[in-house]
Amino acid sequence: MKDIERLRIAFKKLKAATFFDKTQLPMRDSLVLYEDDMIDEKLFNLEQALFQGEQWEETEELILDSIGVLIYPKSMKSVDDQTAIFNSDSIPIEMEKP
Repeated sequence: MKDIERLRIAFKKLKAATFFDKTQLPMRDSLVLYEDDMIDEKLFNLEQALFQGEQWEETEELILDSIGVLIYPKSMKSVDDQTAIFNSDSIPIEMEKP
């Protein structure tokens, strides 16, 4: 099996795992944006960087720069029962555990 075929299979498995996992919404959005008309060219360039070593430094830098962290609250501090929480900054909401 060729390296490019392995990358296609790995990408397909990543998509399947991400699309069926409801907790990975930001990653699902990133995959949708990454997979466009030029997906074959992107996978070919990744294969060249990984297995032939061509332009690995640039690819590695691009990958590391694209990594981000999202912190979601595991629990929040209690608020008054009469308070409604909206997606605005009108009432400060504090996390108990991230």
